[in-house]
Amino acid sequence: MPCDICSASPSESVITPVAMSGAVKKGFNPFSLGLVPPALARLATPDYPAKWEHQTIDGILSHSDWTLCEACTEGLNRFLNIRGRDHRA
Repeated sequence: MPCDICSASPSESVITPVAMSGAVKKGFNPFSLGLVPPALARLATPDYPAKWEHQTIDGILSHSDWTLCEACTEGLNRFLNIRGRDHRA
């Protein structure tokens, strides 16, 4: 399954919606961290990162697990203070 942020394969980590929402609340932003592929970032409207943040915290993206590749998991972990691959706490 491809990474839900950068579309890389294979995804190795499963992140709960609660963990992802918490990380976003603490400042995790895959756009500013350079985790979103450049082609996709170029297609995004200027307000898309803010919309993504809202959807991840309170919207449709806040209801399902996220699968992430190693690079995106490393970027996320800085906002979770968690080591390892299982984020289903």
